[in-house]
Amino acid sequence: MLFPNLHQTDGILLSHALLLIRVTVFPCIQVVVNLSNVYPKDTEAPPAGVDDMTKLSYLHEPGVLQNLATRMIGIS
Repeated sequence: MLFPNLHQTDGILLSHALLLIRVTVFPCIQVVVNLSNVYPKDTEAPPAGVDDMTKLSYLHEPGVLQNLATRMIGIS
């Protein structure tokens, strides 16, 4: 894997073909990833996270982990 730390990075969709998509993750870095490894970002979640995980629009592992990390940063 070329960029092992990109597992929860925001990106912008550039193109898609069958089960692969091309995404820009930083201003000059484009990656091609399998569609099964991409999850939508919850744009409705507040910046401090939510206290009740059932309020998340997308209840998947990356979304839950992002919410927990956001809440832990806010506490410390």
